[in-house]
Amino acid sequence: MTALAQPPPPVSQAATITSDEFFAMIEAGIFERRPVFLWDGGIYERMSKSVLHAATATLIQDALMRRLPSGWCSWAENPLQVSAKYAPLPDLMIVRGSPRDYLTTKLHPTPADVGLLIEIAVTRLPKDLETGAKLWAAAGVARYWVADVPGRRMVSHHGPGLHEGVGRYAHVESYAIGETLPLVLDGSEVDQIPVEELLP
Repeated sequence: MTALAQPPPPVSQAATITSDEFFAMIEAGIFERRPVFLWDGGIYERMSKSVLHAATATLIQDALMRRLPSGWCSWAENPLQVSAKYAPLPDLMIVRGSPRDYLTTKLHPTPADVGLLIEIAVTRLPKDLETGAKLWAAAGVARYWVADVPGRRMVSHHGPGLHEGVGRYAHVESYAIGETLPLVLDGSEVDQIPVEELLP
């Protein structure tokens, strides 16, 4: 996977580490109570949420939880093991199985486990629509939503793949207030969600 635009300065300036090493550090309690993630082999600390961001995340999670079929669960602000160099903290994911399944394996979800990944854009829309979409498409995340909070819309991506070595979604669609956004898991439509349920 190619390196993408970097987030703020890293927590540590040490040599790059792998995701396995990163997760071992977390299990050892080195970053206790600190929301850190791995990006291109560097360890970074996640920025604090605004009230608008937090409220939007809660609205989206509530709307999804009322509709999730058996065999799927919510995985909010938890690591996704994308590759040996990337283990980000998406705002919200819908992943296969139950939380107890991951306790049993003691492994974090991978892109193959993700039915839907969601990022909430209050101030960083270009990053989520461009950098984020490239990362998730290259990793093979099936469905990716961006909540464009200032723009009062949801942007849905599906059909991940690589184009000249760069991740890209074949289909990108925007849904405004008054429209309904299809919730699709494993290629099957589960429900249609009114956009106003997802945005404050």
